[in-house]
Amino acid sequence: MADLDEAAVNLPSNDATAHLEVDLSDETQDFRMLNHLSSLSDNSQVTLPKRGEKDFEPNPTLFQADILSASRQAMHTALSYPRLHNPKQRVIGIYAPNGPAPPASLKSLDAVAEDSPVTDPITTAVGVPADSCVYVTNPKGQFFKTMGQADRWNRVWLLPEEALYLLERGSLDLRWPCSAVGSGDEDNTEDSGIPMSLQAAYACFIGPGGLTIDQFSVFTGLRRLGYTLIRAPGWSGAAADTKPQEDSYSSGLAKRQGPGLVGIFTRFLKWLRDSSPSTVMGPVAGLGFHHSYNDIYRKLAIIPYYDPATPSSPSPRPELPYAVVFHVYKPSTHFRKSAPPSPDFRVAVVNARTHTTMPTLSQLGTLLESTPFDPPQSDKQLYVRLRHGYRNVILAVVDQGVRELRMISSWELHGYCFDNINASNLHKLPYPWNRLFSTAHQNAQGTPFHHSSDRLSGRTCMITGGSSGIGFAIAQRFLQEGAVRIILVGRSYARLVNAAILLGGHAPESIPVIQSYDNTSDIVATRTPEEDQNQGQDLTSNRFINPGTLIDSSDRVSLLVGDISEAASWSRELENAMKNVDILVNAAGISVSSVLPKTDPKDISQILRTNLEGSLLTSRALLRASIRNRMKNRSTPSPSDPPPRSSKCIINISSLLALKGGTGAVPYAASKAGILGLTRSLTVEAASSLRDQPIRSNVIVPGYIETPMIADFSDRESSKLKEDIPLRRFGQPQEVADAAVFLAQNEYANNCVINLDGGLSAL
Repeated sequence: MADLDEAAVNLPSNDATAHLEVDLSDETQDFRMLNHLSSLSDNSQVTLPKRGEKDFEPNPTLFQADILSASRQAMHTALSYPRLHNPKQRVIGIYAPNGPAPPASLKSLDAVAEDSPVTDPITTAVGVPADSCVYVTNPKGQFFKTMGQADRWNRVWLLPEEALYLLERGSLDLRWPCSAVGSGDEDNTEDSGIPMSLQAAYACFIGPGGLTIDQFSVFTGLRRLGYTLIRAPGWSGAAADTKPQEDSYSSGLAKRQGPGLVGIFTRFLKWLRDSSPSTVMGPVAGLGFHHSYNDIYRKLAIIPYYDPATPSSPSPRPELPYAVVFHVYKPSTHFRKSAPPSPDFRVAVVNARTHTTMPTLSQLGTLLESTPFDPPQSDKQLYVRLRHGYRNVILAVVDQGVRELRMISSWELHGYCFDNINASNLHKLPYPWNRLFSTAHQNAQGTPFHHSSDRLSGRTCMITGGSSGIGFAIAQRFLQEGAVRIILVGRSYARLVNAAILLGGHAPESIPVIQSYDNTSDIVATRTPEEDQNQGQDLTSNRFINPGTLIDSSDRVSLLVGDISEAASWSRELENAMKNVDILVNAAGISVSSVLPKTDPKDISQILRTNLEGSLLTSRALLRASIRNRMKNRSTPSPSDPPPRSSKCIINISSLLALKGGTGAVPYAASKAGILGLTRSLTVEAASSLRDQPIRSNVIVPGYIETPMIADFSDRESSKLKEDIPLRRFGQPQEVADAAVFLAQNEYANNCVINLDGGLSAL
């Protein structure tokens, strides 16, 4: 009965709550299920448990000990299972400890060496890499399309990592050579018939040829994911794979100075005048005559910039581990072993145990300089181009088998990437680069950041989600159209400050109404459509900002820190901020890409509260503030009061998903569809509530807009989406801002629904 009682205790419980606090990592793993996968019979598993005593058991049995013994025996049986190969698909490899060599039937290599001289130090006279240690006489299967190198005797030689990978996955039957086991070779073959174990393969292959366990871990991990890997020239310390390029600027000047009299006269004048700029006194461009703009530009080149297309002085050769060791190709890339294309990725492997500090700038610079100049394609999205850069390397950091991949890229400020950065995307760049790009972008466009216009003259605007994306573009455009004040509503104080700086404001020196909270749930968050909903709490100088705090960044830009989804908790502060607001733009919103059955109920609630309830609460605050202003004006009339202003306006931002069905965004589509109903209802209710102060309500339905929300789309997804759009492109945030300006200044625009989707809604 004792065995039955203890067996009943170990049976799984039907109560689901009993397993909530069970950590499987703390439990002893039971491997007895492996017995069902093995065809080897084990009679010891069917015997009854022996009786005995164990100090930690409540009764005199060996039930727990027998379970552990059976589990260990099952694992031992599974590991000792013989490796079997299908005779039709059997691939036999012979280990060559001395490296590539001709077949044993050839007595010497003189005849071979005369026909094919060795030009590459990393290859041998048989035409394969010198580190190859396994050859296969009967290659079969798809792996040999991307692995191995054939010699003139139709033998495919494998590198240590390739042979170990095939042996580990069971696709290769590796044999010891006759020379290693001391047996004769009567048939002039090297196959001894003795298989090599996986443990022996690790001992023989790890180390020789420079292969480390970290490099093999990265190799086998990427190979299992479908990538194709080959060794890079930096593996053996060879020269980097960069190609010398001609200085485009110098070559351009040389071409202009022809061999005629004009060229001779130009070179003579260049020899007469001093080429070094004199900036100590006098004009920056120097004194003297300038015969061309090139002379002026050369004088003005005070601070040289980095040009990745121009080769610099010879940089030192990269040293391991900060050297490219693998060229990686995507599964979709057409790969040929005889002519490998340009790699999709270049990988350097770093051991985190031996290199515990971050690499220095010199090491990273040398590593990046060892890669060729590879500018991003112009048809890719902005943030994809910024991640790609002009040179990029992936650092594979291995910490005792745990791999982490990090991409490092370099890019320049004046070139390709800068030309494709628009003002609405500057907030995503780190400070102070966003301010630098803002000033440079104004100069490059030839127009000031703010230009005078009176279409929104004297208006005060509040924009939720105004720190990025569409909301930021609308704020920028409203200021250009003469708005007297812009109030940006957002969760992150740091993001609001960056947006205010880009709009011409500054970081406030002091923050009013600062309080500390023990409960971090009181910290509010306004998430824009492009922000991730899982960002951390907003910290400013280790202090929490009270929800509803209104901060003046400049005379035209103010910041309202608060979470729109929690606006009910600071509705009084919101109404006070709405006192002088004429235009309200509801642009805040979040989305979670997941099918409805797998969506967390908390995410559904958060999406509805931010997208729909947030717009309801801000619209309510505007109506209440307008009613309060009307009652105040009636009770205390003054002849000096200004005449009534034009109508107030609410502009809601919906989505194309509210009109067309989609997959993976059901809560988001439902919330944006509610925005359409909110707009129609507000049009009627506001007209009846405020007869002398009409409030117009309109909505913009954007499609795919170039915002960080779609920056994570792959190139294939972006191309497919653009093909479905009649205009064959994504929209720009400035185009949405243009529609917002029209709705704000047109006094007869009420209950308008403007689709900005490039015609996609018509399909």
